[in-house]
This record gives sequence, structure tokens and C-alpha cells, in this order.
Amino acid sequence: MFKVQEGYHSPHIEEKGDEKDFSSLSLIKEFDSYQEAERYVGGLINEKPQTHYVRMIIGKRYVGFDYGSWSHFYFITSDEPLNYEELYDFEEV
Repeated sequence: MFKVQEGYHSPHIEEKGDEKDFSSLSLIKEFDSYQEAERYVGGLINEKPQTHYVRMIIGKRYVGFDYGSWSHFYFITSDEPLNYEELYDFEEV
């Protein structure tokens, strides 16, 4: 299960050992796949009138998308560690 959540500063994801606490983030919607969640976040960002660029921060169990201010983020979070190789279907060259 992948959750799309909203937060207003990346430090709001509090450190708890190696784990992150996502309780400070507001839940927007849940998805069965990462790809569905990422498309949804892309749609949310595209609706913003002041989107000039998007920065991405990644962690073991989350991907955060900031669309220009470093003060507002959409996060895709997971209860399990994310395998980025599988999520993006990387191919060896």
C-alpha cells in the first residue's frame, strides 16, 4: 500500500532511529501501486499555478516532491522499504 500525503516542511518527518514517522503528514489518498501514486502526485503538482520546477527527495520508505518552495511537499510513503530498481524498472547497460 502506498499513501499520498501532504506536508509543509521535510523536517516534519521525525527521525525515530532508522525509521521515519509520517504521522505529521496529512493523508490524501491510498494506492495499490507506486506508479499510480506517482501519477496522482504529478496531477496535483500540475494543478498548481506557480509550478516552475519539481525537486524530489528520497528515503528508505518515502519519496517527497517539492514544486518550488521547499516548504510544501507531497509524499508517497510506504510501510515497507522502497526498492527503486523495481519501481522504475532500471535496465543495466
